[in-house]
Amino acid sequence: MAWFRIFIRGDNFLLQDPGTREIKRHGFYTTRFVEALAPESAEEIAVAHIRADPKLEGCFLDQQTDPPVISVEEIEEVSEADVPPTSLGFAYFVEDGD
Repeated sequence: MAWFRIFIRGDNFLLQDPGTREIKRHGFYTTRFVEALAPESAEEIAVAHIRADPKLEGCFLDQQTDPPVISVEEIEEVSEADVPPTSLGFAYFVEDGD
């Protein structure tokens, strides 16, 4: 098994704006480190972790007609020494048009 760094982008997530308390569409960037046999399985594991992350609970509101999108932008094999001890957070942005 190898360790992989996966750079992920999320789009079309409904989140409450901390300043206005309004629900707006947001995107995010995050990095996850996972252990897997191959890059393809590392991608699947990382996306599953994002979907199950409690910080995004309740953000999957309009899944039928306008679902959120999680896409992997980059995968890189790294050494175990490069893996941080805890998961990294999310860098959010308000999407255009909201």
